[in-house]
Amino acid sequence: MRIQEPECGELIMGPLAQLPSGIEVNSSGIYLIGDIIDYAGGNGAYFGTPGSHQPSLAGESDIYLSKFSLDGARLWSTHFGGPGEEYSAYGVSPLALMGNDVILTFVQYSNGNVNLATPGAYIDTMPVGSFSGGAANLVFAQFNENGAREWTSYYGGASIATPNNPSINVVTGQGTFYLYGSTLADTGITTPGAAQTAKLQNERTGFIARFDSRAELSNSEVNLSKDLVLYNNPNSGNFHLAGSVLQKLQCYLKIYDASGRVVFQQKLTKDSRQFFNLEHQLTKGNYFLEVSSESKGKVKTFKMIVK
Repeated sequence: MRIQEPECGELIMGPLAQLPSGIEVNSSGIYLIGDIIDYAGGNGAYFGTPGSHQPSLAGESDIYLSKFSLDGARLWSTHFGGPGEEYSAYGVSPLALMGNDVILTFVQYSNGNVNLATPGAYIDTMPVGSFSGGAANLVFAQFNENGAREWTSYYGGASIATPNNPSINVVTGQGTFYLYGSTLADTGITTPGAAQTAKLQNERTGFIARFDSRAELSNSEVNLSKDLVLYNNPNSGNFHLAGSVLQKLQCYLKIYDASGRVVFQQKLTKDSRQFFNLEHQLTKGNYFLEVSSESKGKVKTFKMIVK
């Protein structure tokens, strides 16, 4: 990072800034989160390892998430963001570990109208889609220990940022995680009967929220979903799904592209192994495969890479 001495007391940074904002450690490794800001229009490729969730910068500023072994070897690293600007440094606790999963938080300033939320998330529609007036969105997401994103959600309604930027943070408990921070959003923050359900008028106001880990399936159904596998991955658009759950439940497949648009859907047969030839329907990129059933809802979601 190069810092130039300004003439009028301003701090000018360029052409690249890498700003760490959090670290967590468990028995599987060391996790780092931070912001990368590219003033020169490069791709900041260092923070995207091959096959990662997002190999290169999508805008001027993205967050990054990296994992190192306990011996200091980098295992994987990914960017995360859209064509606008994303910052984790506005929080004091943007990263937390819950078992083998990673929960992270950040603020999105969007001038690209790209919805970062995954389908079916807590809030899966972008509250504010433009940067006009300093609009900001609060975002939280979960990655697994191998760097695959499991879901992303917004938190709160539309808000307009002031020079005192909003913040979102995360800490974990026993099977739960808590979001806390500050916002100018008047909606989407509190639940009925909470200690304070109204925001201070025209003031940035603090919040705290609790999320329980989801238990959508019973123990026997969890075992069914665990044997459901996707292979090959990565692939050319041709792949298999296999598992006993496909025989025992009436299942459906939906495929979403990286923007959350449904690009393929189909009612599945009652066969334990099913082949899909979509080579001429899916272009290169990242996709989410959602398998659901009529009786139990979502069974399992896979991230698939088409090369």
